[in-house]
Amino acid sequence: WLSQGRAFDGHRQTWKSGDSFTIDGFATHIAEMPATTGLYDDAYFVGAYASNRPEEGGELDVYALHLSVEETAAGGTENRTTLGFRWEENVGGVEVGAELATQTGEVNGADIPIGETYAAHLHGRLNLEGDSKAWIGLEFNTASGNDPNSSDNERFNTLFPTAHAHLGMMDLALWENVLHGAAQFGFKPDEASRVVTSWHIFETVEETDVFKGPAGTLSGGGAGFGNSMGNEIDILYHRDIDADPARASVQFGYGLFLPGSGAEDANGGNDDLAHFFYAMCGLNF
Repeated sequence: WLSQGRAFDGHRQTWKSGDSFTIDGFATHIAEMPATTGLYDDAYFVGAYASNRPEEGGELDVYALHLSVEETAAGGTENRTTLGFRWEENVGGVEVGAELATQTGEVNGADIPIGETYAAHLHGRLNLEGDSKAWIGLEFNTASGNDPNSSDNERFNTLFPTAHAHLGMMDLALWENVLHGAAQFGFKPDEASRVVTSWHIFETVEETDVFKGPAGTLSGGGAGFGNSMGNEIDILYHRDIDADPARASVQFGYGLFLPGSGAEDANGGNDDLAHFFYAMCGLNF
């Protein structure tokens, strides 16, 4: 949660057509990090994001984003263009959605090949009948890693990821060099609270490439390492509390990580479990 990594100075413009179609265009300079990191020395992020939200339902987004870094941590440059689309629809009572993106350009002298550098997402969610408003969901995510047998750099770059919301609350994975599957189940014990449980499975696409998340690196990559990074089980409880003049809430989360063969290979055979817990209280006025 580095604030200096999330600061964008620039301009954003929104154009609207009718009640459903919008285009956001932006041009920003990313606030430079401290000199000790060597990151984002004069970096610029520009792009356009088009969205269609018709009243009858469904969502379709198309985007083009470009990141230009004059000096990376490796002392080179990065010019990376991301092209993609996102779609969501209710089909026969089941919410389904997909996203597909690819990148092209160059990073530290290596080409970023379009098509070979990719990320994909697919999910489905079914709302069950009953007072508990229960739902079940399935999700799949994948993104390319860097192939050691090529002079190109095929590793997808998530650009500016948001922690906790995706790929497990323990932040052990990014949408980079990953095969990820998840099953989720949620319900409301009463009108003021909800419980969500999820099971995540992680593997690498390229065993020799790094596997990491916002919380740290599970594997630096290596020949002969296994592809299985492990399993994560998450449990979340949220409750809204009536209060005046504010609306209060409390939330508790617990995560358990069981390392796979690849994580063990990268950490000297260590097969210890990892535990994560948080508690949060919110006030909205």
